[in-house]
Parts: sequence; structure tokens; C-alpha cells
Amino acid sequence: MTHADRAPWAIVVAAVMLCAACGGGGETDDLAPSDVPRTSAAAPTSTVSPAPTTQPPTTSPERSAPRSPLAGKVSDIGGATYDPAEHRRDEPIPAQLSVAGIDVDSAQITSVGVLPDGRFEVPDATVVGWYRFGPTPLEAGSTVLAAHLNYDGVNGVFRYLADVDVGAEVSVTLTDGQVASYRVTEVRLIDKNLLPPDEIWNRDGPARLVLITCGGRYDAARRSYDDNVVVFADPV
Repeated sequence: MTHADRAPWAIVVAAVMLCAACGGGGETDDLAPSDVPRTSAAAPTSTVSPAPTTQPPTTSPERSAPRSPLAGKVSDIGGATYDPAEHRRDEPIPAQLSVAGIDVDSAQITSVGVLPDGRFEVPDATVVGWYRFGPTPLEAGSTVLAAHLNYDGVNGVFRYLADVDVGAEVSVTLTDGQVASYRVTEVRLIDKNLLPPDEIWNRDGPARLVLITCGGRYDAARRSYDDNVVVFADPV
């Protein structure tokens, strides 16, 4: 998978509600990548001269090619700001995750983004989602991996994430075979509406791994948990 379609990293975190509830439905994060700034101007259109009132000559002058009916709809979108970080090809990305002590061994990782309504996309119960608009383990900033606690009656990969020990080893295997190793430094239960964006969605600063799932009280009416379990891990 390439990063040709990576979006800009300026994001708005309105109310982050990661991971889905038990049952048939699911909840995901409310965050929306910003649009690339653009300018637009209508393309010039040609004018058509009225038909001559005099008798046309026997030999007609050379006629121009017919104009496409779509030509008048073409717009110049201008030049979006080019960011080399958004146009990289074939870089290694997360492929598998292992977390010591909580039965997560070589769990499959898939690249995810946001849904059309702006919520964080989380894959099914058996797969971990890597937020592809953020850093990889080889880059500065926070690499974010999210997975379900449970979903549609199936235990999720992060079923026991809240039980991970500080000091536990975590490894992320990349698509090129490299392994990024981490050690858990903190396990927190945070209200979904109070997740700290400056700790989770960093694209610069020290490299770290952030693992997120649901936790806390389960609200049966909303089919959702009140909190998120957030695990922070530093490279070793």
C-alpha cells in the first residue's frame, strides 16, 4: 500500500469516541482531516460570432474544431500546497502487532482513516487499525493503533488491553520485515470526550506508540462505552 493518498495532518478532534460497543453497531472517533486549501477560477469561454447576413462565398473559410460542451465547465483549481510527506511511495507501514501478557500475538494491522461523516474508522474485531494519516513507527510523533474491545458478539483484539502491565513489551512488525520495539509506560482510562489530542495525535516530537480501545461503563441504551483505554509505549 502506498501513501499517495495521505491527507493533510491538520485535524479537528471534536469528541473522540474510539472503538465500538458490543452488539451489532459500532462507534468510532469523531475527527476530520482538513481540506487542502484551493483556489478556483472559471476557465475562459470562447465567444461565437453571429451568422453573416450576406451570401457566403462558394469556398468556405477554414473552420475551427468544435468546442466540447464540457469545456465551459473546466475550472482551474490552482496549486495546492505540496507536502512531500503526503506523496511518499512504498514506505514500510505497520503489518502486525504483539503485546506481551494480554494474548495479542502477531495480530493483523490494516490501514484506516476516517469515515465519510468524519468518525475514526475501526476495522472488525479481529484486526487492528493503524491511523494512516499519522506517523509510522519509523517517524517522529505518535503512531496510533486502535482496535475493538468487542464487536457484534466477538471478542476484539484489545479485549484485555486494560490489563496490560507497565513495562510490558510491545512490537510492531512492518511490511518490510523491520520490527519496532516498545515498552509500555502508562495505561489510562479516559473519558471519550476528554481524550488529549496533544498527547495522541502528534506528528512531531518524540516517537511513541498509542494503543486505544473502549473501556469503562457500558451504556446499553447507546450501545457504547463511556471511556477509552489508552496505552502509551516508548521505543526501546
